[in-house]
Amino acid sequence: MSTQENRINDGALRRPARLLAPASLPHIARCGEVRLASAILEDAFRCILKRPVAVQGRRAKEFHEAHQWFTNDNRDWPFAFPNVCDLLALDAAAVRKRVQSLVALRRAEAGEQRVV
Repeated sequence: MSTQENRINDGALRRPARLLAPASLPHIARCGEVRLASAILEDAFRCILKRPVAVQGRRAKEFHEAHQWFTNDNRDWPFAFPNVCDLLALDAAAVRKRVQSLVALRRAEAGEQRVV
């Protein structure tokens, strides 16, 4: 995948609302739960993609909390990652894989080789 494609895909993942345009979910796009789920996912993307090299402080804490949310398969909470993906008609495994590749790319760009 080219650097330009990564930038395009990275930008799309940072703006999940654009991925979930009302036309793609016409019957539920205005539902409060869907908007909330989209906002939760967007915030998690923002936390994990803006802070992959943070090692301490608030940014590191936000990254680790978002990472735990993305990797947890527990469905006990209504807005757990797998439930959010189901509600938004997203493949949780594909989202996780893409997030991991973007974090690895960001870390490589920053000269850090930690694995998520």
